[in-house]
Amino acid sequence: MKRHLNTFLLLCSALAFASCGQEHKAKSIARDFISTYQVKGDRYDMSFSKLDSTKYIGKEDIQAMRQHISEIPQFQKGITFKEGDIPQTLLYITARYKVLTPQGDTLSCDNTFYFDQKLERIIAIK
Repeated sequence: MKRHLNTFLLLCSALAFASCGQEHKAKSIARDFISTYQVKGDRYDMSFSKLDSTKYIGKEDIQAMRQHISEIPQFQKGITFKEGDIPQTLLYITARYKVLTPQGDTLSCDNTFYFDQKLERIIAIK
């Protein structure tokens, strides 16, 4: 019995560490995207939600989010996403941060990043 409990605890620990690694990778990808495509301004007070998954985002939703990104004021225009199959289950994380614009205005930003299961590409942003 004790052996089964130890095995169970070891598996739970391994899963916890694996999910922490995935969450760290998702945050890094989101930060890199924001740094690459953010319009001029200083970013501060960045925080992230927990990494989670969803099956409720369809191809039409993804197309709409990809088209809508050009309307998000803190990002450059003309952003394209790496093409490929759209997985049935997407991972997502939300970034919350503030941008101080060159004009001295503060923008509060809240963007959700949707990824493939292997965290190899961003599928869409809301």
